[in-house]
Amino acid sequence: MNRIYNPALISRSVYGLLGLPIGIAWLVLFLTALSVSFGLLYVLVGFLFMSLTLRFAGIAADIERWTIRELLGAEIAPATRVPSGRGPMAAIIDPLRDRSRWRELLYLLLRFPSGIVGFSVTIAVWVFPIWAFSSLVWGWFVFGGWTLLLVVLGVASLVVGPVLLMVISEIHIVVAQLLLGPSQAQLAERAAWVEQSRDRSVEAAEAERRRIERNLHDGAQARLATVALDLGRAKRRLEHGGTTEELGRIIDTAHEEAKAAIVELRDLARGIHPAAVSYTHLRAHETF
Repeated sequence: MNRIYNPALISRSVYGLLGLPIGIAWLVLFLTALSVSFGLLYVLVGFLFMSLTLRFAGIAADIERWTIRELLGAEIAPATRVPSGRGPMAAIIDPLRDRSRWRELLYLLLRFPSGIVGFSVTIAVWVFPIWAFSSLVWGWFVFGGWTLLLVVLGVASLVVGPVLLMVISEIHIVVAQLLLGPSQAQLAERAAWVEQSRDRSVEAAEAERRRIERNLHDGAQARLATVALDLGRAKRRLEHGGTTEELGRIIDTAHEEAKAAIVELRDLARGIHPAAVSYTHLRAHETF
């Protein structure tokens, strides 16, 4: 029994009980708004009311997504909106040409019939077994020999009822995904955008690698090679009795080349590492 009547079933039962009053509220609200909007189309004010109705339907759809997430445990991503233009006319026209808003409005109108089904099944799942078992006390006076059949049906409903409620909840989640979530075209567009972004990232990383390689080869590497050559000259002069002035000029030249190489490495590191790395290179340059 505990495996059947679990917290998930209770939360879905709460969702089923709330479905009817919420469905009635959405039906009355949006049917009234649509009636007013269509009635005023001939004076063009109806387009404004229709646009406002669709915008409010988006708010109501967000409430439905939150309710589904909290009670049914399903996450429904919001649909991608049509990019908004500028100006007051765009604010009115954009919701009217946005298919996702019309799908949300359709879902809210369908909430009433689906709420009737969910409410009825939830009441039957929880009330019928109690009523069937209580017939053992009073049913003999009303149903006579049929009382045992009611008890058998009550036992069967303990198993079938929760499964039926879970199935109805899953169907409701699927419908909500179709009408409240992004469409297949939007999902394909998002996938294409992600793929393009990944390609751009790979290309940017490759271009950055080539830039670093080129800068190292043409800048710091060449300067360090010059430093090595100067130090080699200084070593040979020292071995063959070179003068102090000559050694000093060679060492000064190597020193300047080494500092220039450090500056180039520091500038290059700024585009790769955090500021702390650049600071380390700066301190090394100052110490050198």
